[in-house]
Amino acid sequence: MRILNIWSLLLLLLVNSNRVLAGDVYLSCDEFEQHMFMDPNEAFCTVTGFIVTHSQNVVIKNFVPGNMVKFMKFYDSTLLYVPFRLFETFTYLKTLDVSYTSILELTRNTFSAAGNLTSLNLSYNNMTSLQTSVFIGANALMRLDLSYNRIMVLSENTFCGLPILNKLQLNGNRLTELHKDIFKDNEYLESISLEGNLLTYIEPEVFNRMRRIKEVNLSHNKLIRVHPDMFSEASNLESLLLAVNSLRAFQLTDKSIVHQLHLDYNQLTNLTINATRFVRANYNNISEIYMHQTLQLETLELRNNRLTSIANITNMTALLHLDVSYNPIGPIGVSTFDQLKRLRNLYLRSNGIRELEFGMFSKQKYLEILDLSFNNLSSLNLDLFVPYLTNLKQFLVDGNSLHEIQGNRTFSQAFPLLQKLGISRNRFNCSYLHHLLIPPYLSDLVSLHIEPDDSTDETPHIRDVSCISIAQQKDVAATTAASPAALEGPEVTLHKQLELLRLHAENLELHLTFMKVFLFVIGGIILVSLVSIVTIKYLKVRRSGRYDRRSIVFQSSATMDGNLTLE
Repeated sequence: MRILNIWSLLLLLLVNSNRVLAGDVYLSCDEFEQHMFMDPNEAFCTVTGFIVTHSQNVVIKNFVPGNMVKFMKFYDSTLLYVPFRLFETFTYLKTLDVSYTSILELTRNTFSAAGNLTSLNLSYNNMTSLQTSVFIGANALMRLDLSYNRIMVLSENTFCGLPILNKLQLNGNRLTELHKDIFKDNEYLESISLEGNLLTYIEPEVFNRMRRIKEVNLSHNKLIRVHPDMFSEASNLESLLLAVNSLRAFQLTDKSIVHQLHLDYNQLTNLTINATRFVRANYNNISEIYMHQTLQLETLELRNNRLTSIANITNMTALLHLDVSYNPIGPIGVSTFDQLKRLRNLYLRSNGIRELEFGMFSKQKYLEILDLSFNNLSSLNLDLFVPYLTNLKQFLVDGNSLHEIQGNRTFSQAFPLLQKLGISRNRFNCSYLHHLLIPPYLSDLVSLHIEPDDSTDETPHIRDVSCISIAQQKDVAATTAASPAALEGPEVTLHKQLELLRLHAENLELHLTFMKVFLFVIGGIILVSLVSIVTIKYLKVRRSGRYDRRSIVFQSSATMDGNLTLE
């Protein structure tokens, strides 16, 4: 009997010890008593440092059923799962945030009592899958965030029971495909993000039943094709993001994207623009642009493509922002930008431009940013920007071959509102550069844009702008003269100097021709004036002489009449 009692006592101790190790974890809000003095519509509950292990159960205690808590968020906590009976206790809960809580799965019937829940944040957890119809009961849910989990598969009925779901975030998961009927019950869905998954193709039925869809983010996937009828039923598609995929072609059948279309970092060879306001297709292989309804287009970015001509682009009269940098577009004519009168920002970086012509920017009176960096400009005359670009705030000509700035205007005179100037990585002499960067040539209020230089050579700088010193020029000349293998160095230098002198001679000849024409015009005006004065004087003299003869004849006649009377 004693032995039996001893074994019973040991068993009881073992059970109690396991209960201590596993036990129940009691959930409580931080400073919950304050809610009694709050407006019921503002009641909330925050939980900090709540840790649950695999062998523990969450017990919700000391909460009055029917309480008015409407917002709950967990901070620095580990849940593993959404607590059972949470929504039975907090029946009025509208917003639940359990992000960063290491949740592994959502169990069935978790949301069976979540009839008032409208926003659920489950992001940054460790879920790999979702059970079928797991959200049944949360029929008022409008915003669901499942981003940055490890979800690989979603079943056909995953989002069943969410009739008014408005916004869904699935970005940062591991999805490779979507069932064509996955959103069949979500007709009010307006925004969906699938960014950062592994999707290669999406069946057109996934989206083409959504009439209210406005925003779709499919960036950072592996899409090789988008079906032309994917959004055929969308009445007001505003934003479509497809950047960083493997698309070789893109065109939607009779469908326009109202606000923005992002296609950066794909493999497109052509682009069709149809009534979209903001288009980005940088870093592709685009050589052809097709236009349909471009009156709404305000922003167009085509950086780093294969465009050889921008003739059709410069007919888009509504453009405010244009970036065609890093395209081999070749020479630009004086009338190239005549139609772009509303333009605010123009980026022509690394386009192979060799010279600028007078009047080239005469229509861009509202231009604020002009980037001409890394072209082949060897001369720059500020007079060609006057008096047109009075609103310019940023002027960048970094990375060209400029030795000096020509013209009769300073930067301050040519661009009175200038805020940023980029002239780095050119070939300015240090003393000349110092003259350029101080008043009155350049205001102290203007900041300098400095392009990074990967060269390891030590070069002098003025306000962080590299320049060529006289000592460097002498060293280069001495090194060239001392090296028999570099005999053609002085010839190259002399050739460059002669070329510079030729350019100066051409400019001087142009000025002399202008002066000659001016003097001829002034001389002609003076000559015409002298001839006019002489002619006027001659006519006056002749007229005065005629009057005198008449008076003499009149007097003689009177005298003769008097004599006859006397006789």
